[in-house]
This record gives sequence, C-alpha cells and structure tokens, in this order.
Amino acid sequence: TTCAAILAMSRTPADYTLLEVGLGGRLDATNVIAKPALSIITPVSIDHEQFLGSTLTAIAGEKAGIIKRGVPVIVGPQQDEAMEVIEATAARLGAPVIAYGQQWHTSEDHGRMVYQDEFGLMDLPLPRLPGRHQLGNAATAIRAVKAAGFRVSDRVAEKAMETVEWPGRLQRLTEGEL
Repeated sequence: TTCAAILAMSRTPADYTLLEVGLGGRLDATNVIAKPALSIITPVSIDHEQFLGSTLTAIAGEKAGIIKRGVPVIVGPQQDEAMEVIEATAARLGAPVIAYGQQWHTSEDHGRMVYQDEFGLMDLPLPRLPGRHQLGNAATAIRAVKAAGFRVSDRVAEKAMETVEWPGRLQRLTEGEL
C-alpha cells in the first residue's frame, strides 16, 4: 500500500510494523495491539453486510472498533453518517481525530495529486494504483505517516506515488500464461 511504500522509504523495515485489518475493526485480530501509534480508517462503504451490518452507520460502528483510547485516528474521506459514528466513537475514547476535509485535503489538478495539510502543500504524481479512490487512499497514507512522527519529504512522497504496488491484488500481469 502507499502507506507502506512511504514508510519503507522513510526508515528501515525493522523500525515499524504496519498492520491492516481484515473485514472490519471491532472484532479484527489486529485489536491485540493495545496501544498502536495510530489507527487509520479509509472510506467506509456498504460491504460485507453479512458480517458488518446492513447500513452505513452499522458498518462504520464496526470499522470504528479499531479506535483506541487516546490514540490518534486518521480518517479518510467519509460520507456524513459514517463520519458521525467515527467521531462519536473517537470522542468517547478521547482519541484525537485527524480527518480529511478538516485537517488535511487532497484533489486532482491537471493530472497531478495536490495534498495539503497544516505542514504545507505537495504537488505529486497520481498514485500508480488503479482507481480514482486511490487518490484519497494515498493522501490518507501521507497524513498517517506524518502523524506517526515520520518526516515525509516531497521526494519521498513522489517516489511512493510512482512506485507503489499491491502484488497479487492490484497487480497487472504482463507476462506468462494466465
């Protein structure tokens, strides 16, 4: 993922662990980490209804289960009803919220990704992964890496956007038999 690409360029792999949840947050195995450096919630949508619930509010409640007491949560672009659930959970747990559209923002301008937060503005290439949603995911990753205390230079962010890959999931097969 973009977050891992940025971290890999910022420090050696022995200096960090990046865990991705499975379907949701509340019952996810990653909850064995009692005090992570931060939590990240990417856009919540209607998916895995048989496990997470049939409404956006219910699913957001499950996803918000990764929020830990006092631990910052980086929140990617959300629909209003999902954001309300996430913010309520964070408030109950005293977890600072660093949210898209509030503390940071991203947009596409002339085929480039523009990222802005309280630390400044970055003009970057679009993320190499397919899909328009990857713009928000990449920006969420940048904000998360910064919130974890890493310095993210323009050069590192640019290289991450140009080289990010997701082998086996979003991998284009260009040789061999399928």
